[in-house]
Amino acid sequence: MFWKYLSDTWDHTHQIFLKENEGLGLSVEEADEVEYSNYQTFKIPLIFPGTVAESRASWSSILSTVAQHGLGPAGARFPPGHRVGQP
Repeated sequence: MFWKYLSDTWDHTHQIFLKENEGLGLSVEEADEVEYSNYQTFKIPLIFPGTVAESRASWSSILSTVAQHGLGPAGARFPPGHRVGQP
């Protein structure tokens, strides 16, 4: 839950930064410098940096990659011939 708290705090602060600095025409490097010197107190690291799949390692990003067991086709969790309710 601490990770979720950190992620939510970072996201909230990032939204404030975006709103307060909208339209300034900052480069990526300038925006990073302003955000981390004036707004954020910690960084959420990137996962898959430098690729198309690059994103922050936030709670929601990681949660979306977790397999949700039991959401596949009916009976997919059981061996062939097994009926639900049987041991």
